[in-house]
Order: sequence, then C-alpha cells, then structure tokens
Amino acid sequence: MYEEKLWHFLNRQANQDDAEPMKKYMRDQFEFFGIRSPILKQSMKEFLKEYGLPSKEELPSFIKEAWSRPEREMQYATFTIVEKLKKQMTKEDIEWIEYTIVNRSW
Repeated sequence: MYEEKLWHFLNRQANQDDAEPMKKYMRDQFEFFGIRSPILKQSMKEFLKEYGLPSKEELPSFIKEAWSRPEREMQYATFTIVEKLKKQMTKEDIEWIEYTIVNRSW
C-alpha cells in the first residue's frame, strides 16, 4: 500500500533528538518522526521520484490511512502529495477534504 511505503520511508529518517522538541512545540498533541521541514521537503522529492503518485482512485483511502497515523509528518507529507494532484480534483473530493479538516486538525 502506498501509505505504508510512505510511513516506512519517513520512519527510516526519524530523528528522536528533534522529535521531542517538535512534540512539545505542538503542545503534545501530535507525535513526530523528528524530520525538520527542509529535510522533509527533500525527502518527499525523493519519495515521489521512487514511488510516484497514488492514482486518483487510491487518493481517498491513502489520505484517510495516512491521516490516521500519529506522526505529524504524515499529514504534512499527505498534503505535499495532494498538492501534486490538485488539478485532478473534483467536487466529489470534498468528503476526504472534510475528513482532514475534522480529524487531527490544528
């Protein structure tokens, strides 16, 4: 599954020294891998180069699965992927968009 590939990819880059301060900064509401933003941005380029994008049909299940992971970087990575697919979105996508707003929002 695409979501599992993303999780394993990011988990390999986890930095526990950075994870704890990130968690505290977010008032202990989220877990973190400890991947700083510039590193996450570069990592997502590498991930997308290796695995490509999920299909439009896979997108809703990918988003719900990725969004349910406790690590905040999964949500950040999800929207990196969504940004790449935004031109393909239709009004039917409102269901999963609403899901991201209602669940684990900040």
